[in-house]
This record gives sequence, C-alpha cells and structure tokens, in this order.
Amino acid sequence: MIWASSRGFRTAMPDSLFFKRLKERKLVQWAFAYFAGAFVVFQLLDALAEPLRLTPTIQRVVLVIVGIGFFFTLVIAWYHGEKGRQRVSGPELLMVASLLVIAGVALTLLGSGKEGGGPLPLESDDRPAIAVFPCENWSPDPADAYFASGIHDEILLQLQKISGLRSVGRESMEWYEANPQPLRAIALDLAVGFLGECSVLKDVERNQVRLTFQLLDGRTGSQIWAENYYEDLSARSIFDIHSDVARSVAQAVGAVITPEEEIRIDVRPTESSAAYDQYLIGRSWLRQRTEESFLQALRHFENAAGADSTFALAYVGMADSYALLGSYQYLPSREAFSSAREFAVRALEFDRELGEAHASLGYVQFRFDWDFESSLRSYQRALELAPNYAQVYQWYAVALSSVGRGEEGIQLIETALSLDPLNFNHRRAFGSIHSSSRDYAQAVDQLEQALAINPGFHPTEADLGIALILKGDHGEGLRHLENSAQLAADNPGYQLLLAWAYAKVGQIAKARGILREVGEAPYERPVDPVGLAMVFAELGELASALDWLERGLQIRSPRLLGARNSEVWDPLRSDPRFEDLLERFSPLPG
Repeated sequence: MIWASSRGFRTAMPDSLFFKRLKERKLVQWAFAYFAGAFVVFQLLDALAEPLRLTPTIQRVVLVIVGIGFFFTLVIAWYHGEKGRQRVSGPELLMVASLLVIAGVALTLLGSGKEGGGPLPLESDDRPAIAVFPCENWSPDPADAYFASGIHDEILLQLQKISGLRSVGRESMEWYEANPQPLRAIALDLAVGFLGECSVLKDVERNQVRLTFQLLDGRTGSQIWAENYYEDLSARSIFDIHSDVARSVAQAVGAVITPEEEIRIDVRPTESSAAYDQYLIGRSWLRQRTEESFLQALRHFENAAGADSTFALAYVGMADSYALLGSYQYLPSREAFSSAREFAVRALEFDRELGEAHASLGYVQFRFDWDFESSLRSYQRALELAPNYAQVYQWYAVALSSVGRGEEGIQLIETALSLDPLNFNHRRAFGSIHSSSRDYAQAVDQLEQALAINPGFHPTEADLGIALILKGDHGEGLRHLENSAQLAADNPGYQLLLAWAYAKVGQIAKARGILREVGEAPYERPVDPVGLAMVFAELGELASALDWLERGLQIRSPRLLGARNSEVWDPLRSDPRFEDLLERFSPLPG
C-alpha cells in the first residue's frame, strides 16, 4: 500500500502489522466499550430530560463532553496500550491540554448568546415552551366558530404575559391544524416540550360555556394536566377561565409567574358580555388582511367600545384596524394613522399595563410620526408586559432595519419566527429586511416561503417581484408583480409597482401606459405620491420624482421609510434635494 505525504511518496506499514498494533493497543475494544457507555448516557439523558427539567443548553453540554471524551479515550488507549504505564508522559499531557482547550471553546460557544441591544433571540431559550392548538368549536351553531377562535386568542394572550414561559403564536398552530402531523413531529418542529388542546361549547339557551383544556407531553403525547370548565356565559367567568388555564399550565410545566404577572393575568378587561363578544368577532375579521375585513373589524371594535367605553382592548383593535388600513394604502396615511394614534392613546388611558396598546402606539410613532426614540420605548415596554407577543418583535425588527440597523433587525425577526415560525407576515418582513440590506438571494428565499404559507396574498407577491427584479431575475419578477397588480386591480399602488418594474427592465412604453391609466382612472382610494416617484426615478425623470417625493413627505407616506436603504432610490442619491429630503423625514435618533 502506498500513501502520500508532504515529503513525497513512501511505503506504508503493511495492513496486517497496522491492525496488529491496533489490536495490541486495544483501540477497537476501547472504542466499542466507549460507544456502549455513550449509548447508555444518551438514553438516560432522553429519559431524564423532562423529569429533571434539563435545559437544552445542559443537554448540548453533555453531548459535547461525550464527544470530546471519545477522542480522549482513544489517546489514552493508544499511549497506554495493553500493558499500560504508571505515569503520564509529556506528549500525553500536551494532548490532554489540547483536548481541554477544544472542549472549553466548544462549551463557550454553546453557552454564549448573541449580543445586541434588542431582546435575545430564542434559539438558546431554556424556558419551558408550549404550543396550543386552536380551540375546537363544539357549539351547535357553526357561526360560533369566532367564539372558539377568540377563546384561543385570549388563552395565548394570557400565556404571552408569562416571561418564564415561551408560547408559540397562533398562525403556526393554525397551519398544523390544516396540515395535521404527529404530535411528536410538531413538538420537534416548534422546539416545544408541551402541547395544548382545547374545545369550546357555547350554549346560548342555557347561558353557559364549557371549555375543556388538556396539556400534553410533546414527546409522548401523554396527558399531563386537564380540566373541564362549566361556567356562566359571562365576560367575568370567561376571563376567569383564561386566567386559570394560564396559571395551571405554568405550574404544570414549571414556569414561574412573577407577582407583577399574576396581577396582569387576573385583570378582567371588561365586565360586559356584549362588548367581549363584539371584540372577539372583530379580532376574527382583523386576521384576514383584506380591505373589507379591516372595515368589518373596525365596526365590531366600535360596537365593543360602545357597549363598554372603558374596554381598552376594543380601542387597541380600532387602533390596529386604522393602522393596517393606512399601511395597506386603503386609507390616506394622515387620516388612518391619526385615528390609530388616538385610539392607542385612549387604550393606555384605561390600562397602562396593556402590552398590546404600547405596541400599537409604537407602530404609529414609527410609521407615521417618524419618532424613532418614542417608538423604541413603546416596543420595549410592550415586550416587558407581553414578552411572547411575536408581533412586537416583527414591528421592532422592521423599524431597526429601516434606520440602517439591519443586523439587529434580523436578530429580532428571528425571535418573532421562533415564537411563530409559520406566520407568513413574519416571514414576509424577514424578506423585506434582507431586501433593505440588498441581500436579494435571502430576500427571495424568505418571500417564497411566505407566499407558500399564504398563497395569493398580493403584498407578498409584490415584495417577491421587486426582490427578483433587483436580483436580476426579470422574468419571474415581472410575473409576480403582474399577479399582484391583477389581484389588487383597484389599488393604484400595486399598478405603480408594476410600472416601476417595466421601467427597470426597459419596457418603457408599458411603464408610461400604466402612468397614464393611474392618472385617468377614477380610483376610490388615493394614489400614493411615493409610488409615482419610484416610476419617474427609474425613467430618469429625476425632477418629477423629487417633486412627488416632496408630496409624499407632506402627507407623511410610510413608504418613505425605505428610502434610506433601498436600491430603488439609487438614481436619486447624488441629487442634493434627495439628501435634504432624507434629513427632513429621517426617523434616525438624535
């Protein structure tokens, strides 16, 4: 047998002699014995992880030690051989020291968290974690499905207030409900040790509600805790059920509830059953993300506030409805966000400890007020009050990315996805953050995943089309932008995005054709000046582009937030007027 070395070729030790030396030194026997011992260790680790509350970090440390120990065992076997020696030689000391250094580095890497000014991501989160499936509607009236859905929302809301517990968001669990998987597979996918199942029966004739909740071991599917609640169909009783479920789950999984969290969990947002019922209907509409659903949600939240003028969550719902109507360009920015701010502030007047209200106010402060510092404080306070509220992490991440702090934004959006990994909006935001950083390959990957989770959602189609165009894939980019323009045929903003794409790929006649149509068509909603500025900038008509940007500044268009980083605005960057405009609207602190 011949083998190569840096000094040339030489004859290797005969195979028989090599294996004879291995046998003399008992390497094979030592290796098999070590593997047998390691197997026992792994089995014990798996069996005792849950009873002893062994955190993921501890389990990884054990695995590293076992791995390092294998190489250490081979070193000892080789040097001590069959006879063994009574003292350790210099080479052995050197090898042992090297192995200890390697082990120390590995353990340091495992134990270290990511640095940054924002909340820590959850990839090294050692808290007990739970994912609760949507509540089944056992009511005789199928129309009461909103009630079961709302009960699920409120249970999650209570669990989100417990800092010692990680709870997975609603969107991911709805996906698993539509795409059933084995319980163990779901628990592994979501990195949770516990799963929750619930059912709700609303009996209007008897004026009663029945809720059944059971907590399952994510590895085995065995029941850990369960309870049946039979209560009056009143807001007071329902909120008491939510609080008891949250407290019982925390106790069963070993999560500590702080005294401040105990107080927040026991709060009853309203005593009015009518107000609570209207609020639940509003939340079910708000999740659908269409113009009609936003307007329907707003109407029901207004009804809830009418039934109880002190119901803070109803005002949060109104604030979110207006903010989303403005963000999706269904209402003029000033009208939408001014109303959103008014209702977020009103919610806080009734409940200063409501994390959702602080989050809603932070959203307005950043997207419309361009007040980065105030927005930052609102988001941080929201996370103090609701540490598992994934939506805040998403909004916070987008805000940081918009002011050039993309790495921190990525850290936060990863946290949002840890809390709700199948939430298409989080995934879409992740793609937008990568686009802002001009990492178009990653942007396309994230946006394709978002579109796969929620096919046909035209804002995602548009974002993906832009990322593909900027990446250089013009054919696919145009296809997605044409789809989004067709799906939102009554929204001039998406027609202008398509016009920009045509200008970008050199189809100037088509771009100008859309400009004429937008100028002539009787759209019910306003045309965003920033969309027009995009098209004129790409056509090389820079003076017109800057004029339209000025108008965008006057109406406080949220789309200006991307101007600092996006490649779309590169044609204007050398113009002093553009730099002046950035300085006047820039949300950068200080």
